[in-house]
Amino acid sequence: MTIADQRAAVRFLATKGISVRRACRLVQVQRATFHYQARPRPQEDALVADITELAQQHPRYGYRRVWALLRRKRTINRKRVHRLWKRTQLQVKRTVRRRLRRARPAPLAATYPNHVWAYDFVEDYALDGSTLRILTVMDEFTREGLAIDVDTSSSAERVLSRLEELVAQYGAPAYLRSDNGPEFVAIAVQR
Repeated sequence: MTIADQRAAVRFLATKGISVRRACRLVQVQRATFHYQARPRPQEDALVADITELAQQHPRYGYRRVWALLRRKRTINRKRVHRLWKRTQLQVKRTVRRRLRRARPAPLAATYPNHVWAYDFVEDYALDGSTLRILTVMDEFTREGLAIDVDTSSSAERVLSRLEELVAQYGAPAYLRSDNGPEFVAIAVQR
C-alpha cells in the first residue's frame, strides 16, 4: 500500500465516524505522515526546465551526467536531480537489439534400417563408487540397440574398435550421429 492509499483509507474511515487517531492506528500510518502537506518549491520549476533542456540537448546522457553539467553552474544534490529526473520521466531509452536466429537445419530423420546410427556415452556408478562409462550404439530407424559396451574409462580407440565390429556385422550406416564429446570429436573418429 502506498502512502497515498493509506491516506485515502484514513480519510475514508474518518468519514465513517472513526477518529483520525484510531484510523491511523488501524491503517498503520503515523499521524504526522497523514497530516503532512507537501509544499512545492518555486526553484524546482526552473531546475526541472534546466534538466529537461540538458536531456534534450544530450539524449544519451543519464541523470548523473546531467547532474555533473548542472554542478558547473550551481551547487545541487545528486539525489535531488535523480528524483526530478524520475518524476519527469527522462530515463534514457534502452535500445533493444534483436538477436538473429540462425536457421538450423532439422536433424536428418532415418528413413530405412541402417540409415542413421546414434551413439553416446552414459555414466553410472558401481557399488564401490567407481565410475562406469557405457557406450551405447542405436539404429534410429528400428530403435534397435546395436551395442552396449561398459568400461571404467572411455577413449577414441574404444569407440573406433566397437564401430568397426558393428560395421563388419551390420554394414556401414549412411550417417553417424553423436554429441561433441571428446571421444567423438577426435580426429581418428572423424576420419
